[in-house]
Amino acid sequence: MDTTDVSLNEKTVLLNLEFGQVSNRLKVKSDSDSINTEIDRKSLHIGVDLFDAPELRACQNFLAQLKAKVKTYCSPSFFRGGIYLVKLEAIDTVNEIIKKAKVDFIPVVRAFADAVEKRRDESQERLKGEYDPDLYPSREEVIEKFTIEHCWLSMSTPTSLKKISEDFFQTEKAKAEESLKSATSEITALLAAEAKSLGDHLIERLTPSVDGKPKQIRQSAVANISAFLDTFSFRDIESNADLKAQMDRVKTIIAGVDVKDLRMDADLRADLAKQFTEVTGELDKLVMDRPTRYMEKSNG
Repeated sequence: MDTTDVSLNEKTVLLNLEFGQVSNRLKVKSDSDSINTEIDRKSLHIGVDLFDAPELRACQNFLAQLKAKVKTYCSPSFFRGGIYLVKLEAIDTVNEIIKKAKVDFIPVVRAFADAVEKRRDESQERLKGEYDPDLYPSREEVIEKFTIEHCWLSMSTPTSLKKISEDFFQTEKAKAEESLKSATSEITALLAAEAKSLGDHLIERLTPSVDGKPKQIRQSAVANISAFLDTFSFRDIESNADLKAQMDRVKTIIAGVDVKDLRMDADLRADLAKQFTEVTGELDKLVMDRPTRYMEKSNG
């Protein structure tokens, strides 16, 4: 059997990352006296925030930033939210990120827990007749409900299927291997699409406006590309030669690029835009070559 058939299974594991949070949404009944409208009330679906609390937003932002950081080390995949595909080489790094986050999250949650009664009382004036103190968590419930949990999973075909029959096990194993092979190619296409999107954004900022004036170029336009390159090896499962060649080319192109120089030098902007246009053209070929039939199945 061709070893590429099981490369995804052999090179990766699954990360199940789950966050626990307190609810911050209150559904307002359509017949509520708080609503003054001529619209048919049966067509109304209205929700309001229980809290208007900076401490709660800090908790939510912490979790969003953790998710974003973890994803920079994970391969793009077709799995449901909360499930991430991680190369073996990245496991230690991702595990340490999550372990540190669990410790750092404690004081952030406690800050909201300490303020929850005050923020609850403030909501009474904001929500008027819709205010219900029973909907708000206590200090202890805030600490209990805000959680970060993770575990590592395998994608292997369960050997317990052999108890049904050897033929059934081999059939399911072959189906899984074919799916993994298609998924590996899809991951390469998704990585190429992500890189192309970053390149397209930079090209757009480097291209003058219709009136010929230069556009504002932020440091992030180049920094985001550098960040992508820094974690590319962790996310590149197929080791596609064409994709790697383009990423090496991008690394060479942006080496030593200073955003301040780009803002001052029109020729430098034009040259960089030309080089990135060539790269994104090659990346577009990789995106177009993706196994769309597989994606249609997985999305069905």
